[in-house]
Amino acid sequence: MDTIFTRALTALPDFKALCSDIAAGRTPAALTGLGHIHKALLIHGLCCTQSRPVLVLTGDEAEASR
Repeated sequence: MDTIFTRALTALPDFKALCSDIAAGRTPAALTGLGHIHKALLIHGLCCTQSRPVLVLTGDEAEASR
């Protein structure tokens, strides 16, 4: 799915590097320092650009809901 969010993400060097790492099998990956909405958008971008499942681990159910 091509959205404004995925187009913006795919232009970022760090997102490209993350996608390259995933494609090369250098997983799992951990990202820190992002707000909840930014994490959600990044996960959305990964789901749209990668042909792999995405697993998200959270500290607790409240964090997962956010």
